[in-house]
Amino acid sequence: MVGMSVVSTPPAVVGDRREARRQARRAALLGAALRIVSRVGVAELTMQAVADRVGCSVGTVYTHFPSKGALVAELQNQAVLRIVQSLQSVRSRAAGRYAAVGLDPSERAAAELLLYGEFIIACWDEFPEESHLLLSVLAERDRVVPEADLGPVLGATMVLLALGRDAVHDAVEAEVIAPGPEMDRVVVGATAILGVLLTSHLGHIDATAFDHHRLTRTLWHDLLGGWGMSRGDLDRAAAEVDALALDGPLAPPVE
Repeated sequence: MVGMSVVSTPPAVVGDRREARRQARRAALLGAALRIVSRVGVAELTMQAVADRVGCSVGTVYTHFPSKGALVAELQNQAVLRIVQSLQSVRSRAAGRYAAVGLDPSERAAAELLLYGEFIIACWDEFPEESHLLLSVLAERDRVVPEADLGPVLGATMVLLALGRDAVHDAVEAEVIAPGPEMDRVVVGATAILGVLLTSHLGHIDATAFDHHRLTRTLWHDLLGGWGMSRGDLDRAAAEVDALALDGPLAPPVE
Protein backbone atom coordinates (compact mmCIF):
# COMPACT_ATOMS: atom_id res chain seq x y z
CA MET A 1 0.00 0.00 0.00
CA VAL A 2 1.44 3.29 -1.06
CA GLY A 3 1.26 5.97 1.65
CA MET A 4 -0.58 9.19 0.83
CA SER A 5 1.25 12.43 1.32
CA VAL A 6 -0.60 15.26 3.05
CA VAL A 7 -0.02 18.74 1.67
CA SER A 8 -0.43 21.29 4.42
CA THR A 9 -1.23 24.92 3.83
CA PRO A 10 1.75 27.13 4.76
CA PRO A 11 1.08 29.25 7.87
CA ALA A 12 1.85 32.42 5.91
CA VAL A 13 -0.96 31.64 3.44
CA VAL A 14 -3.39 30.94 6.27
CA GLY A 15 -2.38 34.22 7.89
CA ASP A 16 -2.87 36.12 4.64
CA ARG A 17 -6.35 34.69 4.19
CA ARG A 18 -7.28 35.51 7.76
CA GLU A 19 -6.05 39.09 7.34
CA ALA A 20 -7.94 39.44 4.05
CA ARG A 21 -11.15 38.33 5.77
CA ARG A 22 -10.51 40.75 8.63
CA GLN A 23 -9.97 43.65 6.23
CA ALA A 24 -13.08 42.72 4.25
CA ARG A 25 -15.19 42.69 7.43
CA ARG A 26 -13.71 46.02 8.53
CA ALA A 27 -14.53 47.54 5.14
CA ALA A 28 -18.08 46.19 5.35
CA LEU A 29 -18.54 47.74 8.81
CA LEU A 30 -17.24 51.10 7.60
CA GLY A 31 -19.51 50.99 4.55
CA ALA A 32 -22.52 50.24 6.71
CA ALA A 33 -21.66 53.04 9.14
CA LEU A 34 -21.19 55.51 6.28
CA ARG A 35 -24.62 54.68 4.85
CA ILE A 36 -26.24 55.10 8.27
CA VAL A 37 -24.57 58.47 8.87
CA SER A 38 -25.48 59.76 5.41
CA ARG A 39 -29.13 58.90 6.12
CA VAL A 40 -29.65 59.84 9.78
CA GLY A 41 -26.49 61.68 10.90
CA VAL A 42 -23.69 60.97 13.33
CA ALA A 43 -25.88 61.42 16.42
CA GLU A 44 -28.09 58.48 15.43
CA LEU A 45 -25.20 56.17 14.57
CA THR A 46 -24.91 53.23 16.99
CA MET A 47 -22.66 50.20 17.06
CA GLN A 48 -25.75 47.98 17.18
CA ALA A 49 -27.15 49.59 14.04
CA VAL A 50 -23.89 48.88 12.22
CA ALA A 51 -23.94 45.27 13.40
CA ASP A 52 -27.55 44.83 12.31
CA ARG A 53 -26.86 46.21 8.84
CA VAL A 54 -23.85 43.91 8.30
CA GLY A 55 -25.48 40.90 10.00
CA CYS A 56 -22.94 40.31 12.76
CA SER A 57 -22.82 40.63 16.51
CA VAL A 58 -22.18 44.00 18.11
CA GLY A 59 -19.12 42.41 19.71
CA THR A 60 -17.63 42.01 16.23
CA VAL A 61 -17.99 45.75 15.64
CA TYR A 62 -16.18 46.49 18.90
CA THR A 63 -13.41 44.08 17.88
CA HIS A 64 -12.60 46.37 14.97
CA PHE A 65 -13.53 49.71 16.56
CA PRO A 66 -13.27 50.07 20.36
CA SER A 67 -15.76 52.97 20.47
CA LYS A 68 -18.19 54.98 18.40
CA GLY A 69 -15.66 57.81 18.39
CA ALA A 70 -12.99 55.55 16.88
CA LEU A 71 -15.47 54.38 14.25
CA VAL A 72 -16.47 57.94 13.30
CA ALA A 73 -12.81 59.00 13.23
CA GLU A 74 -12.02 56.24 10.74
CA LEU A 75 -15.08 57.16 8.68
CA GLN A 76 -13.91 60.76 8.50
CA ASN A 77 -10.35 59.74 7.69
CA GLN A 78 -11.39 57.41 4.86
CA ALA A 79 -13.84 59.96 3.46
CA VAL A 80 -11.26 62.74 3.33
CA LEU A 81 -8.61 60.42 1.88
CA ARG A 82 -10.94 59.41 -0.96
CA ILE A 83 -11.68 63.06 -1.68
CA VAL A 84 -7.96 63.93 -1.63
CA GLN A 85 -7.17 61.08 -4.04
CA SER A 86 -9.93 62.26 -6.36
CA LEU A 87 -8.64 65.85 -6.29
CA GLN A 88 -5.10 64.71 -7.03
CA SER A 89 -6.43 62.65 -9.94
CA VAL A 90 -8.32 65.52 -11.58
CA ARG A 91 -5.42 67.92 -10.98
CA SER A 92 -3.13 65.48 -12.79
CA ARG A 93 -5.55 65.29 -15.71
CA ALA A 94 -5.84 69.08 -15.72
CA ALA A 95 -2.04 69.51 -15.80
CA GLY A 96 -1.91 67.44 -18.97
CA ARG A 97 -4.59 69.58 -20.57
CA TYR A 98 -2.97 72.87 -19.54
CA ALA A 99 0.30 71.73 -21.10
CA ALA A 100 -1.41 70.56 -24.28
CA VAL A 101 -3.24 73.85 -24.87
CA GLY A 102 -0.23 75.95 -23.83
CA LEU A 103 -1.64 77.94 -20.92
CA ASP A 104 0.72 80.59 -19.57
CA PRO A 105 1.48 80.63 -15.79
CA SER A 106 -1.23 83.17 -14.92
CA GLU A 107 -3.89 81.35 -16.97
CA ARG A 108 -2.92 78.06 -15.36
CA ALA A 109 -3.00 79.56 -11.85
CA ALA A 110 -6.49 80.96 -12.44
CA ALA A 111 -7.76 77.64 -13.80
CA GLU A 112 -6.24 75.68 -10.89
CA LEU A 113 -7.90 77.91 -8.32
CA LEU A 114 -11.27 77.81 -10.04
CA LEU A 115 -10.98 74.02 -10.34
CA TYR A 116 -10.52 73.63 -6.57
CA GLY A 117 -13.96 75.09 -5.87
CA GLU A 118 -15.55 73.30 -8.81
CA PHE A 119 -14.12 70.04 -7.45
CA ILE A 120 -15.77 70.57 -4.07
CA ILE A 121 -19.07 71.22 -5.84
CA ALA A 122 -18.67 68.08 -7.96
CA CYS A 123 -17.99 65.98 -4.84
CA TRP A 124 -21.58 66.60 -3.71
CA ASP A 125 -22.82 64.42 -6.58
CA GLU A 126 -19.84 62.09 -7.06
CA PHE A 127 -19.16 61.43 -3.34
CA PRO A 128 -22.57 62.03 -1.73
CA GLU A 129 -22.05 59.82 1.33
CA GLU A 130 -18.63 61.29 2.10
CA SER A 131 -19.93 64.84 1.62
CA HIS A 132 -22.90 64.29 3.89
CA LEU A 133 -20.65 62.66 6.50
CA LEU A 134 -18.39 65.71 6.62
CA LEU A 135 -21.38 68.06 6.87
CA SER A 136 -22.97 65.90 9.55
CA VAL A 137 -19.81 66.00 11.63
CA LEU A 138 -19.53 69.78 11.19
CA ALA A 139 -23.14 70.17 12.34
CA GLU A 140 -22.72 68.13 15.53
CA ARG A 141 -22.57 70.33 18.60
CA ASP A 142 -21.12 67.61 20.85
CA ARG A 143 -17.71 66.15 20.10
CA VAL A 144 -18.10 62.55 18.98
CA VAL A 145 -14.48 61.81 18.17
CA PRO A 146 -12.09 61.94 21.14
CA GLU A 147 -8.91 63.95 20.70
CA ALA A 148 -6.80 60.81 20.84
CA ASP A 149 -8.42 59.58 17.60
CA LEU A 150 -8.25 62.86 15.69
CA GLY A 151 -4.68 62.63 14.42
CA PRO A 152 -5.26 60.80 11.10
CA VAL A 153 -8.44 62.80 10.43
CA LEU A 154 -6.73 66.14 10.94
CA GLY A 155 -3.76 65.01 8.86
CA ALA A 156 -5.92 64.06 5.88
CA THR A 157 -8.02 67.22 6.23
CA MET A 158 -4.93 69.42 6.28
CA VAL A 159 -3.71 67.77 3.07
CA LEU A 160 -7.02 68.67 1.39
CA LEU A 161 -6.86 72.25 2.66
CA ALA A 162 -3.17 72.55 1.78
CA LEU A 163 -3.95 71.70 -1.85
CA GLY A 164 -6.39 74.59 -1.86
CA ARG A 165 -3.93 76.88 -0.11
CA ASP A 166 -1.31 76.05 -2.76
CA ALA A 167 -3.79 77.02 -5.48
CA VAL A 168 -4.48 80.33 -3.72
CA HIS A 169 -0.75 80.95 -3.24
CA ASP A 170 0.04 80.28 -6.90
CA ALA A 171 -2.76 82.62 -7.97
CA VAL A 172 -1.33 85.37 -5.75
CA GLU A 173 2.19 84.78 -7.09
CA ALA A 174 0.86 84.98 -10.66
CA GLU A 175 -0.95 88.22 -9.74
CA VAL A 176 -4.29 86.63 -10.66
CA ILE A 177 -5.75 87.56 -7.26
CA ALA A 178 -4.69 90.08 -4.63
CA PRO A 179 -2.57 89.02 -1.64
CA GLY A 180 -4.50 87.89 1.42
CA PRO A 181 -4.70 85.25 4.16
CA GLU A 182 -4.39 82.08 2.08
CA MET A 183 -5.66 79.43 4.50
CA ASP A 184 -8.51 81.69 5.63
CA ARG A 185 -9.64 81.96 2.03
CA VAL A 186 -9.58 78.19 1.55
CA VAL A 187 -11.51 77.48 4.75
CA VAL A 188 -14.09 80.18 4.06
CA GLY A 189 -14.49 79.13 0.44
CA ALA A 190 -14.81 75.40 1.13
CA THR A 191 -17.24 75.75 4.03
CA ALA A 192 -19.32 78.36 2.19
CA ILE A 193 -19.66 76.03 -0.79
CA LEU A 194 -20.68 73.12 1.47
CA GLY A 195 -23.27 75.31 3.16
CA VAL A 196 -24.85 76.47 -0.10
CA LEU A 197 -24.87 72.88 -1.40
CA LEU A 198 -27.46 72.15 1.29
CA THR A 199 -29.97 74.02 -0.84
CA SER A 200 -30.17 70.82 -2.91
CA HIS A 201 -32.50 69.52 -0.19
CA LEU A 202 -34.98 72.24 -1.17
CA GLY A 203 -34.95 71.57 -4.87
CA HIS A 204 -38.33 69.83 -4.72
CA ILE A 205 -39.88 73.15 -3.62
CA ASP A 206 -38.45 75.26 -6.45
CA ALA A 207 -35.87 73.67 -8.75
CA THR A 208 -34.78 77.04 -10.15
CA ALA A 209 -34.52 79.02 -6.92
CA PHE A 210 -32.70 76.17 -5.16
CA ASP A 211 -30.48 74.99 -8.01
CA HIS A 212 -27.42 74.14 -5.92
CA HIS A 213 -25.13 73.81 -8.95
CA ARG A 214 -25.90 77.34 -10.10
CA LEU A 215 -25.85 78.82 -6.60
CA THR A 216 -22.53 77.30 -5.59
CA ARG A 217 -20.82 78.29 -8.82
CA THR A 218 -22.14 81.83 -8.42
CA LEU A 219 -20.79 81.89 -4.87
CA TRP A 220 -17.34 80.61 -5.91
CA HIS A 221 -17.08 83.04 -8.84
CA ASP A 222 -18.13 85.91 -6.57
CA LEU A 223 -15.48 84.95 -4.00
CA LEU A 224 -12.77 84.81 -6.65
CA GLY A 225 -13.88 88.20 -7.94
CA GLY A 226 -13.77 89.56 -4.40
CA TRP A 227 -10.19 88.31 -4.07
CA GLY A 228 -9.28 90.29 -7.16
CA MET A 229 -9.65 87.90 -10.11
CA SER A 230 -10.64 89.85 -13.22
CA ARG A 231 -13.70 88.93 -15.26
CA GLY A 232 -11.47 88.08 -18.21
CA ASP A 233 -9.29 85.71 -16.16
CA LEU A 234 -12.36 84.14 -14.61
CA ASP A 235 -14.05 83.57 -17.97
CA ARG A 236 -10.91 82.00 -19.46
CA ALA A 237 -10.46 79.77 -16.41
CA ALA A 238 -14.11 78.71 -16.55
CA ALA A 239 -13.71 77.76 -20.22
CA GLU A 240 -10.74 75.53 -19.33
CA VAL A 241 -12.56 73.85 -16.44
CA ASP A 242 -15.64 73.31 -18.60
CA ALA A 243 -13.47 71.69 -21.26
CA LEU A 244 -11.85 69.51 -18.59
CA ALA A 245 -15.31 68.40 -17.45
CA LEU A 246 -16.05 67.15 -20.97
CA ASP A 247 -13.12 64.71 -20.65
CA GLY A 248 -14.41 63.18 -17.42
CA PRO A 249 -15.86 63.98 -14.00
CA LEU A 250 -14.29 66.84 -12.05
CA ALA A 251 -14.43 64.57 -8.98
CA PRO A 252 -13.20 61.25 -10.43
CA PRO A 253 -14.13 58.02 -8.61
CA VAL A 254 -11.34 56.28 -6.68
CA GLU A 255 -10.69 52.64 -5.82
